[in-house]
Amino acid sequence: MKEAKTIEQLTKQALADRQELSSEVQVKLARARAKALMVANQPANSHYWKEIMAVAACVSLFVPAWFLDWPLNEPTIENVAVSEASNFEVMLAMAQLNEEEWEVVDDLEFALWLSEQAAHTQEVNNS
Repeated sequence: MKEAKTIEQLTKQALADRQELSSEVQVKLARARAKALMVANQPANSHYWKEIMAVAACVSLFVPAWFLDWPLNEPTIENVAVSEASNFEVMLAMAQLNEEEWEVVDDLEFALWLSEQAAHTQEVNNS
């Protein structure tokens, strides 16, 4: 605080020594002083209110979105073990396919893709 008073005194002295300030400079100095006084007179916590409201708004939007994304049926260890076992069985079955059976699998995958495309096209047309 003592340093601020010293700076203020030095500034006043420097301005007092210079009597030949133009009116334009004096107007700018007066505006800057008025602005500084206005900022200094504002309560210190007034800008915190806006920040607190912004954080509260973000939280109030985030929490419902987070709960909407929450899985209703969480996977249990038993479900994961069963799905891994079934995936392993599918891999074993696919490893034992011969070339003719692979052609059938490719045809089935293509037919599935076509049916998905048709369903998607129908959805787009209905919208």
